[in-house]
Amino acid sequence: MFIDKFFKKEPEKLEAEDVEDFIEKNIEENVNLDYKDILSINDIEKLAKHVSAFANTEGGLLILGVSEKEQLVGKRKQRIYPGSITWADHGYTKERLESKLGASIDPRVPLRIAPIRKSETDGRVIFLLDVPKSNEFHMHKSTHCFFKRLNFGIATMEREEVLDFIRVRLNYERCAWFRFHLDETLLEFMEGVLLRLNPEHARMRNFDPKKILNEFKNFVTLPIEEVTDIVNKVMIRDLVKFDEEVSDVAKDFEEIDKYPHEDITPEEHVLFDTVREDVTRLFWNFREYCVGEAKFHKIDINWMSLTCIEFARATNDEMDFLHRISSYVKVLASFSKYVLRLKSMLDELQRKYGRFESCRVIQTKYDWLGRS
Repeated sequence: MFIDKFFKKEPEKLEAEDVEDFIEKNIEENVNLDYKDILSINDIEKLAKHVSAFANTEGGLLILGVSEKEQLVGKRKQRIYPGSITWADHGYTKERLESKLGASIDPRVPLRIAPIRKSETDGRVIFLLDVPKSNEFHMHKSTHCFFKRLNFGIATMEREEVLDFIRVRLNYERCAWFRFHLDETLLEFMEGVLLRLNPEHARMRNFDPKKILNEFKNFVTLPIEEVTDIVNKVMIRDLVKFDEEVSDVAKDFEEIDKYPHEDITPEEHVLFDTVREDVTRLFWNFREYCVGEAKFHKIDINWMSLTCIEFARATNDEMDFLHRISSYVKVLASFSKYVLRLKSMLDELQRKYGRFESCRVIQTKYDWLGRS
């Protein structure tokens, strides 16, 4: 966050002396830094414009309690530096400030406010407003305008700027939504492997995503011979069901081309292409194959309830059928390695940028633009 960036200290540990030291550095106002006299707290609508502008642009730190000192360079060019510290009455709280700002901006900006007291015995206060670059688009309620941050000021966005801004966010959010959806798809695939192909794990329900991931990793990293032996004992109906689930995974990967590729990393591109190619080999129309075999060999019992080994024996061509199962398991093992890599990449993105769930609501917010 910007408090950490400018002060090199955790907000909870900041004191008045830290602000004084910062002022002495005489850092000029810029796109990420703004100074405001504490009297600005009495004009919350104006203050809200600056906060929303930060959120709509690159984010930044607004120090509420340090006056501005203007300096002219030549006849027209102006620069703004920090002046003196100005204090608010001790009764003014960050909760009160946050509430007033929230009521003036739609949607509310998820800012962090750090109060700094003058001393242990003097409760007067100034505030550091740490405003992140937002994945939302924030409107100033009373003016119904969208503001952007300039070098040391703000300006109203023009109509085309607003539309361009929304287009960029629309692409970002749809791509993030796709990643969130894909993350769920991969977990469903992993659970399908465990429940359909490994009866031992099928008895273990209600396990959390982390457990699914670990159990899946343990299962697919077994030697091929062991996995094949397990799959050979799986009932035909479970293998047919799993084949249908794989086709659903294939459909999800077909959606990739509908998302903005400039927002997908090169590493994701490579994995997407590989997984998309492999998933077609994993889907092998198992139901149709078994129906054909059952008719040809006149298997009149309920063959869907047979295990793969029992079905193979009933076809009088046991080795050929089991060889097909073995080949399928090899493709599954290869595909699963890419799934684990992709899941790992998505987990890292979630750690870096936050949970994708935050995009579930945002994803449809600007859909009108896509239709315009």
